[in-house]
Amino acid sequence: MKILMVIVTLGILATTVIFMDGSPYVDSDGWGYYHAAKSLVKNGNFVALEKSEYFDYSMNRVYYRQGKFVNRYAPGHALIAFPALLVASFFDQGSIHTNYFKAYNGHSLWDGVALLLLNVLLTIFSFFFVYKILAIFEIRPLLKLVGSGIPFLVSFYYTYAIEEIGFSHVSEVFAISGVLFCTLRTLYLRHKTAVILRFCALWSVFFGLAVLVRPTNGIILLPWLAFYIYGLFHVCSKSELLRSLALIGTIGSAFLAVYLYYNWSSYGAPLAHGYMSNVGGSGFTFEKFFLLRILFSGCRGWIVYSPAVLFSILGLILSARNLGQKEKFFFKLEKYFSLLSLLSICLNLLIYSFWRGWWAGNSAGQRYFILLTPFLAIGFAGWLKHFSRYRKWFRIFLVSALTACVLYSLTLTFLLRVSSGPTMARYIETKNIYPEVPHTDEYTVWDIFRYHYILVNTSGSVSEYLDKLMAGYKNGRSIFTLFTNLSEPIVKIEPTADGTLLLHIHPRPNGHPANSDLIITIKSSEFFHAYRLSEIDFTTYEVIETQCDKTGCSFTSTNSTAPKTKRLESKNPSAQKFINLKNGLSVSLKYTHDRIKFPDFRLY
Repeated sequence: MKILMVIVTLGILATTVIFMDGSPYVDSDGWGYYHAAKSLVKNGNFVALEKSEYFDYSMNRVYYRQGKFVNRYAPGHALIAFPALLVASFFDQGSIHTNYFKAYNGHSLWDGVALLLLNVLLTIFSFFFVYKILAIFEIRPLLKLVGSGIPFLVSFYYTYAIEEIGFSHVSEVFAISGVLFCTLRTLYLRHKTAVILRFCALWSVFFGLAVLVRPTNGIILLPWLAFYIYGLFHVCSKSELLRSLALIGTIGSAFLAVYLYYNWSSYGAPLAHGYMSNVGGSGFTFEKFFLLRILFSGCRGWIVYSPAVLFSILGLILSARNLGQKEKFFFKLEKYFSLLSLLSICLNLLIYSFWRGWWAGNSAGQRYFILLTPFLAIGFAGWLKHFSRYRKWFRIFLVSALTACVLYSLTLTFLLRVSSGPTMARYIETKNIYPEVPHTDEYTVWDIFRYHYILVNTSGSVSEYLDKLMAGYKNGRSIFTLFTNLSEPIVKIEPTADGTLLLHIHPRPNGHPANSDLIITIKSSEFFHAYRLSEIDFTTYEVIETQCDKTGCSFTSTNSTAPKTKRLESKNPSAQKFINLKNGLSVSLKYTHDRIKFPDFRLY
């Protein structure tokens, strides 16, 4: 009953957090995975032959190659996201010009919510799998809950499950957790042929998904493949073993066929891959070894950002150290799982020590190690099992140290939510310690804390400090802020074939007015005009039709009252950044008094 109350309380808290902070928008690398999944929904293939509406928002994660629009990433996460986006497609409406949410980020709100809910669902399954895996340890349910939860808290998993919803890390953890869970269930359910075959099939599916999400996971899970086959020899008769191996081979071949087809359809060859085919893409290098940086650097060092993992590593060593004892196979699962987890962690560390982009970009923590969450849970459980052997004063010290490490990583998780690289660069000058790291990515843990210290000292009031925090609010808006005054009105420019410009005025979703005027500057090879448009109704959706010639421009609104127009001098300083349109015109927008989002500045 006590454990049920804890789970219900955590569920209510998680629901509140998801609503307050969950971001229903794809960003950064997420566009590549989104493109493959969306292409499956719309075209029945991983690639698109026509340019999509979201292409200009995709931040070069989708690119045009050999007559197709493709991305560089593996197809596993797209397969997992496909059902969610398929359901969301039934509610899709509007375009990037007529729909607020598409105008803001290129895809529908339904797509974003579907991906967010998918991440929540995958997290629930992953947590369930991890919790059940810890049955190999003889510890109380509450300790199993703690051992399962800590790695999710300290690995920056939260950021990529709730805030950066388009990334593949949640799918990785789900698939790897499924592999470990099915390994355990197969070996515990000996002499039950139908059940063994069922879990054998599930194991093969989870293994195939893990490799499809990120092919290097095949190397990380290789020890588990060997162990699984070894375990089948102990739980199966000869005929059962043959059927199990045939099932693994058949399902594995199906996933391999999907991977080869994806490469062929995307890059023109079955054995090609996105990083090889995309010029300028990151990849492996054997000229340098980044082991110490990936572990201990202030710039995304795993131990520096997540020091609590040291307790897990200690637990894995403690649980695996007695492998030489003569015990029956089934009573040694704790030791086997711990040893295999150590091997997987070491293999993952080795792989990314040769990766050019070892710092994981402008990310939260060392995100390349989020996939190790299930293995770390085994380590924390092993540490908790041995915990009772220590003296009371030492237990108090260890609990205090672990609590401090967890709170430290959680604090960093929160601070990084409101600390984007570009905003930190305004206040902090990086020292160029790592030449291969771009300037905007080279912030360290110390820089993050120093940035917020500077914000507090330079703010004259609480409201000013909160405004500065919101300026660094990463990845768009959460569900909550979308329907508060923190969300912004949007102006989208749609050029027509006859040279007319349509200005789509999108109000805030909550209908709150915005006290702003628009300054619009239009030029071509023949003329240059600038105007101030005032008294625009920013509380309802409005379209302003703009027609221009050598003499000037006229503005007609879909509302009953047209905006007041004042012509400005031709060399007005509002013309700072022009958007080149396909009809020979160029447009520049500026605003006064209030914040307005102009996503067009990164288009065209």
